Amino acid sequence: MENIEKRLGSVVKSLRLAAGMTQENLAKQLTAAGLPTKQNTVAKLEGGLRPTTVPELGALAKIFKCSIEEFAGWIFPEHEDEAAVAAARADLALQAAVVETLRNSANEANMRFMEIQTRLLDEQAKYDEMEARLSNSAAFKSDP
Repeated sequence: MENIEKRLGSVVKSLRLAAGMTQENLAKQLTAAGLPTKQNTVAKLEGGLRPTTVPELGALAKIFKCSIEEFAGWIFPEHEDEAAVAAARADLALQAAVVETLRNSANEANMRFMEIQTRLLDEQAKYDEMEARLSNSAAFKSDP
């Protein structure tokens, strides 16, 4: 059985790649979470070349939107099939997060479109009103 650091590193790398992140991106997110981290530290973590602290594990769980218990399940699977199921669940969780992000973006774009459409209709109404006034004014002036 491989050591804990190697298993954790493999899980972190899989989650990072599934999230479309670079090692540098992950390092920046860990730093933003209050754990100053550089890209080479992430590389060592993924390679199983350094131990991971409990605060780092907590931050990684938040970044990858999973629990510490899920990490433990991926690191210490009773059977390889369970590890595959856990990885599939992690992939599904990440895909669900992507779908939710896209849904939110679509909703925001739709709201913005509706705001612009309302403004356009308001401006069109103003234009029509001005055109009617000008038309009435021109008709009034041309009456003998």
